[in-house]
Amino acid sequence: IMATGGDRWRPQVWRSVDGGASWLLAPNPVHGEVFQDGVRLDDAASANGINGVASGSGPSVMVLGSRWEDVTTEAFPRGGTQPFASAVAAGTEGTVAAGGLYTPPSGNEREKFAGEIWFQDGGGDWDTVNTDALASGQVLDVVAYKGGYAAVGTEDFALATTRGASGDHGPDGMVWISTDG
Repeated sequence: IMATGGDRWRPQVWRSVDGGASWLLAPNPVHGEVFQDGVRLDDAASANGINGVASGSGPSVMVLGSRWEDVTTEAFPRGGTQPFASAVAAGTEGTVAAGGLYTPPSGNEREKFAGEIWFQDGGGDWDTVNTDALASGQVLDVVAYKGGYAAVGTEDFALATTRGASGDHGPDGMVWISTDG
């Protein structure tokens, strides 16, 4: 029997070989270059001599030998780029919804977050604000103030790792300012 839990940064899988009377923690699926951006596990099973299969976000399919191996193939579509909204603010120019675009990992490419802003003027229609400045990370919050709008977020992980060897490879906090949304 197999069971999963935890979160994408601390995914856990437990195995029982005695019908659930006792449980052993399986090795962490996040190791080395495997799932370096974390992975959410939704289900696990063991059958037909395979030590274990787990599936999760992306989707991801893994087989457990001495360590977890990512066996995800093109048979499991990645779903493409997915928009998400994380905040909204109403200002004098209109209403701004902020968030980003999430692209799941694929092959050797890490997952990617790019900021996205949607603007609704007095007419009620929502339009995507196209700006290269938002491509560097996701927007987590936005506020209106007398000078316009301010948004905060985090830098994309893949972009953060491109800094030189002497720099910090973690994502930085980011701030965007707009006078008109």
